[in-house]
Order: sequence, then C-alpha cells, then structure tokens
Amino acid sequence: MSSCLTTSIGSQKEHVFVPRHNDIIFFRKKALEDPALEVIVVAIDHGGDDRNHEYNFTINAEYNFGGKGAAYADFLAETLKPYIDSHYRTLPEAEFTTIAGSSFGAYVSLYTAIRYPDQFGRVGGVSFVMWHDSGGIIQLIQESDLSPALRVYLSIGELETDNPDFNRLACNHVALVHQTLIASGVPEKQIRFDIIPGGTHHESTWSVLFPEVHRWLQQP
Repeated sequence: MSSCLTTSIGSQKEHVFVPRHNDIIFFRKKALEDPALEVIVVAIDHGGDDRNHEYNFTINAEYNFGGKGAAYADFLAETLKPYIDSHYRTLPEAEFTTIAGSSFGAYVSLYTAIRYPDQFGRVGGVSFVMWHDSGGIIQLIQESDLSPALRVYLSIGELETDNPDFNRLACNHVALVHQTLIASGVPEKQIRFDIIPGGTHHESTWSVLFPEVHRWLQQP
C-alpha cells in the first residue's frame, strides 16, 4: 500500500506521495525493476493565474508576467523542503534531492537548483523554455558558483508548437543552456540533453519520458 497526504503550507498546497516497496510510482511498470528508484514525490499546486509569475524570476514586459520566481524558490528551499524533511524519512542531502518540471516548471526547477545548490542536486527539465527571459537564465548560470556534483536532464520536443521557426529557436535555447552549464563547471557526463522525435508541449510526451528521466537522474 502507499499513502498520499495533501497539506497546505501558507498559500501553497502540496501533495505528498510516499511509495511502499511494490508501488507503481511511474507511468510504466518496468520502472519498478530497480528498488533504488523508489522515492517520495512532492507535487506542488501551481498558483493558478499566478503560475507564470511564480515560475519566472525575470519580468517579461511584453507579455506582463514574471517576477515572483525568487520568492517561489525561497518557499521551496526554506519552507517546503524543511517541512518534508522533518515529517518524512528522507535523505535530505542535495545529492538525494531532485527538483523537476516541464515548460516553465522546468525553467524554475533549474533556477531553484542554481539558487540553492546545497538543497537540490538533481534537476529534471522537460520541454525547457527560455524564450521569454532575454537571456536571464544564461547570465545566472554564468555568474553562479555551480556545484560540480550537479546532475541535469534537459529535453525539447521536435514539435513543441505548430511554428517551425519557434521550434528551432526552442531547440537552440536548450542547446545553449547545455553548453553554458558545461562551460560553467558542470561535468559534461552529468548533463543530458535529448531532442524528442515528434515530441510536443504536452503531457502525452512528458509522461512517456518520465520513467527514463527519473532513472537517469537517480544514477550515483
């Protein structure tokens, strides 16, 4: 059996899934073959109308969103993670803690891990996007003291949108993040960048990727 807790911390609501030995915690049953992949999953409700504000630390003046990403990262690192570590039998060190998301969730996950390297040592960024930030995340990577132990998964779909020009730009953006992380001291072997054939900006692509992303991130 497994247990699921829904709790609120401040204005945010979290769902905590605590798997037992034989639970299905992946979308594909084959991921259960390795007990080392068993994890505690904490899923955070996004802020509804504030989602685009909370998931971005820069402000996009053209579309009028962003600017609350720093506060969101602070909440994860200073409020939520200490709460989880104090209420569940976790391995609290960064090397055992993954932060992951898709789209803007991927973007804010990498941002948070850069801001708090002592708390988040592994990052999953599926359909990572940075079209909106005028190079802010690249500058942050270049100016930060990145942990050489950081492990990062990045992906982008070939068909993220129905605009071929945007899709090429999105792919180039993720490639730039990949290259910048390496140039800033993260070993190349600890960064994986996948271009997903036929992949779209949708859960139908992300759910298929999830087992392999998690498996790769949990490697020692």
